[in-house]
Amino acid sequence: MNHRAEQARSARAVVLCLFRPETGTFTDMALGDHPQRTPFYGVVLLLVVLISGLWVHNLPNMALQVLVYIALFAIAAVAFIMTFRDYSR
Repeated sequence: MNHRAEQARSARAVVLCLFRPETGTFTDMALGDHPQRTPFYGVVLLLVVLISGLWVHNLPNMALQVLVYIALFAIAAVAFIMTFRDYSR
């Protein structure tokens, strides 16, 4: 790879240097790659599932209610994993 292509690639990636107190070392983290972002998205997704479940209760067709509840349960399982994945250590 030529030098100009390497400079262009490195210019696009903004990297932050963060201190990790538990290990006493510095780590590189790309901008927008914060470790608490995924748990936050999981909590938001769980809230959306709960509010959607209240809406589904008012649907007139029982078969449609069952299908949507099954889909909401699957989405809630993914959201639960997203929320608590960082706390498994």
